[in-house]
Amino acid sequence: MVRIVQAFILIFAFVGIVMPEASASSFCGALDFRQLSNQDLEQILYFENLKRGITPKQCGLQGEKLLICSSCSNEVPETSMQILRPLLGSKTHSDWHAKWHKIRINADQISDQLFEKLQREGLVPVNAIKKDFLSNYKQKGRLAGENFFYMHRMMIKMVQTELSSNGLPCIDPWRKLPDSINDAVWPVPRSYESAEIYEKDRETLNKLKSKLKKYFERQFLREIPLNQLGNLLEHELHQELHQFYQSNPVNSPEALVQGFKDDLLPVETSPVNKYFWKIHGLVDEILGSWLDANGFESIDTKCDARQTCYQWQGTWVGMYPDKMIGN
Repeated sequence: MVRIVQAFILIFAFVGIVMPEASASSFCGALDFRQLSNQDLEQILYFENLKRGITPKQCGLQGEKLLICSSCSNEVPETSMQILRPLLGSKTHSDWHAKWHKIRINADQISDQLFEKLQREGLVPVNAIKKDFLSNYKQKGRLAGENFFYMHRMMIKMVQTELSSNGLPCIDPWRKLPDSINDAVWPVPRSYESAEIYEKDRETLNKLKSKLKKYFERQFLREIPLNQLGNLLEHELHQELHQFYQSNPVNSPEALVQGFKDDLLPVETSPVNKYFWKIHGLVDEILGSWLDANGFESIDTKCDARQTCYQWQGTWVGMYPDKMIGN
């Protein structure tokens, strides 16, 4: 009951927020997704969907219930990206995503003094013990793979909320890779100057599609812990997809015109790229398949002894960007 009351307070607090020029409301810059349940988000968007005559749907996010989307679209139109870029390309959001990655990457080089500085800045929990925290969350650490899933699922919820608050479709995740490098909606975003390079990319896509099959095999998923799955996926297929779908030139003209960079490789700019959300939608579908293969019907930060619920263990997200819009 307390959460519902808080949600309605948030509704009335945010009604009337308008983004300049686009005339679009933005909830994401003022919401702390760590503190709000999916029910809270549904309540917050209730009036938005009611006003537009929308019966909300769910897009992806297996193991959770989140009915906020007007529809699920395979495409990501430019109108949607114009709404998302000011959020995802803001300095606060860029710093948040980049520093989360870089703390994990550089964990073995972090001194006691630097760790204390990171705590003061809110990048790591104030009560964290350095040795334990870094051992858990450094790349390929004891909780790093699961945390990889958790962090990016939170980002997907953030984007779905932003799109839904503007009456735009949510981004339907990839469940398989495009059939061709010339896919009508999701082609490899570069031109080919020679048949040799074209053929090389065609072969690479086929190899990636073959590699992806393993991640949906039930027997494989039954035999691997979630953290190990996340660690393997992050440094193998996920990274290879970022590299394969990097455009040439690396920043799209649409992003540059709007004043943003969307290079798919650097952690500072990759979330601004629309391919990022298809890649991480696919990663999240693999999480859903793991839950199903291992007999879990849901995933939550607090399962309360529900036998078919998997309780998240790796939930560190760094300094949460709860004041992004307008920065």
